[in-house]
Amino acid sequence: MLPQIHLDGHHLAAEGKELQLTLELAEGSVTMLVVPNRYEQLDDAELGCKYLIGAKIIQIEDSDRNRLEEFIARTLKGDPAAPQTESQLKIIQPKTFGR
Repeated sequence: MLPQIHLDGHHLAAEGKELQLTLELAEGSVTMLVVPNRYEQLDDAELGCKYLIGAKIIQIEDSDRNRLEEFIARTLKGDPAAPQTESQLKIIQPKTFGR
């Protein structure tokens, strides 16, 4: 989820646009290269975010993939050590790569 769909004049969900995305997790940051494949403007902003972007991961280091998979597994199991709110999972300003 993002507060805006444009950043520095770039449409973040433009077709074929690669984005470097960093997720800040309790276990450390996870960096990946993604390609957005859809987006929606939300009727009700959540935590100040008005847009939901769906993306495909196209590149991620093995250590980051392991950290992300462990986070997802713990969250799905309802592990009390997993973050309970979305505010603990944040998106660092995506960097766009031209295409």
